[in-house]
Formats: sequence, structure tokens, C-alpha cells
Amino acid sequence: MKTKFLLLALSVWCCSCMPAIMVGSVPCKQTAQGFVFDNQSVELLQNDELQVWSEVDMRYNGALVFELVLEVYCNDEIIYTQKCDPRFAGPRFSEKLKVQEGIIHYKYSSENVRITAHKDGNYTVKAAMVVTGNGNIQMNKYDLSLKVVEAG
Repeated sequence: MKTKFLLLALSVWCCSCMPAIMVGSVPCKQTAQGFVFDNQSVELLQNDELQVWSEVDMRYNGALVFELVLEVYCNDEIIYTQKCDPRFAGPRFSEKLKVQEGIIHYKYSSENVRITAHKDGNYTVKAAMVVTGNGNIQMNKYDLSLKVVEAG
């Protein structure tokens, strides 16, 4: 009985530790309305996990409001929408924040969302970041990446 439990526990642990595979990354493009990303698509099987990550390096000052808008589609049907301030959403990695003479230099990698595929299909991520308020922004880098963890 202990052996069966141990084997079950090990198999659950191993499945939860499957590495995410990078399947695409696109940089943002600045427009009059903010920053937009080209759509990214990937074929997923049911129970595969889709992860959307951001890698950001920006400088800004003033009272700015940031809103990252993410939409995920499965076969052209919207299945997920998220609006958030990307500076405060999701776990951070390699985070560096420096304030000098009123200018904020913020650099980080962040996981924005994880979605489990509810069926086989073509999953597309559409994203934009809108910046409003009084201030200035210099976007040195803002890449949006897709990673996939395949179901066992």
C-alpha cells in the first residue's frame, strides 16, 4: 500500500514539473493608442497548458496608468480576457527597480496568465498595453512570449 501511494505521489509530482517549451515571442510596437503585439497562435491538445509571459525594460516618469489587455481565443472563439496593470500582476523574475531624479527604470520578467486547453484547437493570443496619464515613457523592450506545457 505504501509503495502504491509513493508511486502515485511521484507521478503527480513529475507531471506538475513538466518544463514549459517556448513556442513564440513578439516585441511590442508603439502606436498612438499605446503598445500592441502581433497575434501569436499555437496548436494545443486538450489539457495542454498555455503560459503567457512578459519581458519588460522601461523607463517612465509622471502619473501614468498602465493596462495590459490580453485575449485568448480557441478556434476564433474568445475564451479568456484579462485587463491588469502589468507592473503588479503575476509572479516576477529578474526584477530590477531603480528610481533616479524622478525617472523610474523598471525591468522584469513576469508570468501573465496560465490557461489549460479545454479542447484540441488553435489558440491565439491578442494583446495590447494602453498607457494613459501625465508623464513620459520609454519602452526599451516589451516582449510577449508563449510557452506550452504538454499534457502528460
